Amino acid sequence: MSLPLRRATFYLAFGSAASVLFSIAISQILLGPSLAFLLLSGQPLRFPPSRAPLALFFGITVIAVLASGDPRAGTPQIRKFFVFAMLLVVCSTFETVKQVRALLFCRAGVGLFSALQGIAQFLHRRHEENSYVYLLDGPITGFASHWMTFWGEEMRARSLRASRRRKS
Repeated sequence: MSLPLRRATFYLAFGSAASVLFSIAISQILLGPSLAFLLLSGQPLRFPPSRAPLALFFGITVIAVLASGDPRAGTPQIRKFFVFAMLLVVCSTFETVKQVRALLFCRAGVGLFSALQGIAQFLHRRHEENSYVYLLDGPITGFASHWMTFWGEEMRARSLRASRRRKS
């Protein structure tokens, strides 16, 4: 197993997991090569503990698409299974607590900058004549393209606090 290939897999996985907070496209672009490098590297594949519920979800989704009146219309849902490769890539490439902690701090930092961008958006538009219309029609989005994506990302960034063991 090649050390440079393992490192490339780790950095691509790290970049994919961190960039999802500011660009879903960049995250998925990095996820593709990280998955390919993982498979080529010969590293053991470590599946997350949630593999049974995920397999059930995938199976039920495929059955629902096949049983529908228009299975071709369900292909976008099947293609979205690719996003779940993030679990396999991260579980297989992150080997130390230090690596996981670095990712958590990076995601928290990106979440902070996105929140600051959202605050700047709010302050910039707050002085408009009718700020109530702005709040209804165009809420802050941070680095995201939609306010609901922004709020979801901020909630995930906020909830990613590393747990610490207390010494007794």
